[in-house]
Amino acid sequence: MPPVGGTLGTLIRTTLAQAGVVKEALERGAQEGKSRIDTLRRSRRRQEVLASLGEEVVDMIGRGDLPEIEESSVLRSHWDREDFLTRL
Repeated sequence: MPPVGGTLGTLIRTTLAQAGVVKEALERGAQEGKSRIDTLRRSRRRQEVLASLGEEVVDMIGRGDLPEIEESSVLRSHWDREDFLTRL
């Protein structure tokens, strides 16, 4: 039968070694989570900026400041000017 001190020492060393592995796994998971959150924040900010830009363009079209955009085939394919502005 091995001495208790030897068994206890082995248990402590094994536990400490496993704690290092667990710590590394937790750090990796935290870093991946932070990366996902950063990506979501960038995406949300991009959406906000595009929405703001779109609102300004629509306002300018409504004021008649961008007549060339009113002639855009892309816009015409979706809505005529009055229909486009009433959808807002």
